[in-house]
Amino acid sequence: MYPLATSRRILPDNAGMADNWPRLAEHVIARRVELGHKTRQAFAQHAGTLSLRTLGDIERSDRNSYDSATLAALEQALSWEPGSIQSILTGGQPRIAGTTTTKRRPPRRHGPGLGALETIMTSDRLDEDTKNRLVDLLISQSRAFERQLNEQAERMIENFGSDS
Repeated sequence: MYPLATSRRILPDNAGMADNWPRLAEHVIARRVELGHKTRQAFAQHAGTLSLRTLGDIERSDRNSYDSATLAALEQALSWEPGSIQSILTGGQPRIAGTTTTKRRPPRRHGPGLGALETIMTSDRLDEDTKNRLVDLLISQSRAFERQLNEQAERMIENFGSDS
């Protein structure tokens, strides 16, 4: 299932893959929220076999090596097909368990850019690779925009906050 496993640990076999742990984190967070778990703690309780600390490490991409059983448990808790994490780490996409498609589904929540994600993913004029690259770009731009909004909110609080 995990061809890069050595002593039950997942180890990147090239430098490029080591950079994909943040990409895995993005996919894990998006899927967790899509499944209705707004917090890590709620998801860790749902998953049962994943500790809150391990889930936090994965979502923050604090480490680049995990026990294969941990990653298998994560795939199962996220309703991903076995091998989805390896696919993400090598630039691919997760596969939702019980589906025949490898399309990335946009998270089921409301927020900036989600309509654009749906438009991209449902387009019949784009191949899957192009769709996935565009979604990755949109996610990156959305994060930058969110940082700008947070900075603006902080400035507003400073300007309009009371001195109490």
